[in-house]
Amino acid sequence: MKQLSRLERLAVAAHQAGTTWPDFWRQHGHDVAAVHPDDYFARGRLVHRLIGLVASGDTDGQRPVDAGYGRPFDFELEALEAAR
Repeated sequence: MKQLSRLERLAVAAHQAGTTWPDFWRQHGHDVAAVHPDDYFARGRLVHRLIGLVASGDTDGQRPVDAGYGRPFDFELEALEAAR
């Protein structure tokens, strides 16, 4: 969880500095991929979250910074049920 918070803070700082998403990705893409190395969907949610923060800098949106990701998507719950 510390890594997620760190990446969110870096994304907000990148927005404030005027850094573009491609530049942010070149600098931190490896760290982003390392957070969820085996979970494609979780990594995708994180990438979308960071893109939004780099683009808007909105830390108080529907998912405030440091609030976590909340409930999994329905298709993720279905996949977990099917795997049992």
